[in-house]
Amino acid sequence: MKLFAFIAAAFASPALKSSGCADGVHPHESDCTKYFQCSHGNRWPDQSCPEGLLFNPELLVCDWPENVDCDKECADGVHAHESKCDAYYQCSHGHRWPDQPCPEGLLFNANLLVCDWPENVDCGSRN
Repeated sequence: MKLFAFIAAAFASPALKSSGCADGVHPHESDCTKYFQCSHGNRWPDQSCPEGLLFNPELLVCDWPENVDCDKECADGVHAHESKCDAYYQCSHGHRWPDQPCPEGLLFNANLLVCDWPENVDCGSRN
């Protein structure tokens, strides 16, 4: 019996988090492209909406960005990363998409909004 308990514990889902959350589907706390599900007080791993969609907390489905009010303030367009000189991010409909790295050996030129040769880039306080 002890062997069965050990094997059962070894194969139990390590990603399940006991958090006391209400059963159902919920928007992610900080990422409008994600959501999570709770069952019996346990939070299951975060899920991502298909590319180009955001999670609509009113309908509890992935939806077009224009139908979702993501609380983050982010001007549409391409932006230099706040602390990484070799990365940038893009915003659309107020949503910040995941950071993007420049190809190896290049840095993000905040003036031209492209990855560029290091001699053409002033990183300022960005590393």
